Amino acid sequence: MLQVRLRLHSRNLADFLGRTRDEMKMEQKSHYMYVLECADGSLYTGYAVDVQARLAAHNAGKGAKYTRARLPVSLLAYAEFASKHDAMHAEYVFKQLSRNEKDALLASASHSSFEEALKNILT
Repeated sequence: MLQVRLRLHSRNLADFLGRTRDEMKMEQKSHYMYVLECADGSLYTGYAVDVQARLAAHNAGKGAKYTRARLPVSLLAYAEFASKHDAMHAEYVFKQLSRNEKDALLASASHSSFEEALKNILT
């Protein structure tokens, strides 16, 4: 019974906003896994829904504790995913790679997209 109420509520909200339910679904947030290079040459990998805002937060000293001591940081690559779970899984897999493997993956992403390069290690 609760699911029916939630669906009706969603439909009423869509009607109230003047949008279809499909349009509202398309406006949902994207999920990203990103890789930063720190001032000391180390890499930092994270998850965000807004990569540029997260990069700004890191460089303002309001990001992860790891990056605060290694400023400034620069964005090397990012990949978009349909769900938070998928983005965080990609982050986990990337973090398990050796530094040489990470560098090779990032280099291969310069020839294709970072998402394409990640597909090879995620499958």
